[in-house]
Amino acid sequence: MDLLGPILHLPQQPLLLGRFGLSALIPAASLARSRFSGVRARALFAGMAAHSVLSLESSGSAATALVLMAAGHSSGWPIVRGGAQMLTDALARWPH
Repeated sequence: MDLLGPILHLPQQPLLLGRFGLSALIPAASLARSRFSGVRARALFAGMAAHSVLSLESSGSAATALVLMAAGHSSGWPIVRGGAQMLTDALARWPH
């Protein structure tokens, strides 16, 4: 996928990549309202966009959500075995 790799060549699908880039410039809240009809889908997108540490109304806040979601779909979604508390516990023990 051209999005998640180094830029070594012209994109295989430049129009699709351009469309992706234009979507990334839109505020996450606007993109979620225009593309997703379900509350759960909008919430997932908002959660991904929140990793940008931008307001969901800020231009470009959708970029982080789009890249994280593309990475999740292409490489798999990381799920902590035993739940999120296991991650917190492991980080609290680190680097011991």
